[in-house]
Amino acid sequence: MASSPTNSDTSASASPSVARHRNSDFYLDTKVFLVEDELFRIPTKYFAENSVVFRDMLSLPQTEESAEGITDEKPIVLEGIKKADFGALLKVIFHFGPLSKFADQGHGLTDEQWLSLLSLSNMWELVEIRDAAITALDQIMKALKLREIEWVLRGRRYLVPEWVEHGYCRLAKRHKLPVSVTEAEELGVESALKLAGIQGRVHARHNPLKGSWCRAESTEIAKAVIEDVQSVFAKELQAVTYSTRSIENIAPAPISGKDEPSLEVPML
Repeated sequence: MASSPTNSDTSASASPSVARHRNSDFYLDTKVFLVEDELFRIPTKYFAENSVVFRDMLSLPQTEESAEGITDEKPIVLEGIKKADFGALLKVIFHFGPLSKFADQGHGLTDEQWLSLLSLSNMWELVEIRDAAITALDQIMKALKLREIEWVLRGRRYLVPEWVEHGYCRLAKRHKLPVSVTEAEELGVESALKLAGIQGRVHARHNPLKGSWCRAESTEIAKAVIEDVQSVFAKELQAVTYSTRSIENIAPAPISGKDEPSLEVPML
């Protein structure tokens, strides 16, 4: 049986002359955040390690008088963020187990909640959370049987080129021709005209009066459509490709509403 520490050992460990080191994993810095009317005190380690935006904000020099996030009376204010969305983000970050498994299971988060997490992860450059949100939304959107055009519009808004490509391919392969006036207005005239060209080439390969495509024909057409969409919409697909610089030109909104210098982050 291990012996108990002696009084001399205890005195030595408590002595200020003995060098002490903070454990890199379990000496956690916590900060208080105010989101709408709700306070959150959370460890900042994940944010500092995975978000340049938060890392820069948390490393800003502060005096004892101006320090934010230490007490409930002077929290770090996250402006323009909903407390429900921030809470959902924390639920994903501080879950137990692999993040990919969490995304696969969905964990009770709705379509709208995952979209909010995707928006926050884009804004704060949380790439791991972004990937998890896209994985979860892929499954949810398919289960909801989302309209073809909605895939395109969501892909544009949230910078997911795979969704844009998927939506265009589905629009091009459907038997209903042409793109409706409403869809053209949603897509934009230029995109609608490009899509009509692809649709024309698809249906030139097959007579719609024959009914459904056979399996071999369907596979051949699907491959041709993907290549056509990637070629015709190459610039758009490139424009909606996410990078940590994708949000630089979006109007900024402050993390903190205080008068002291604070980092400003772009809002989607």
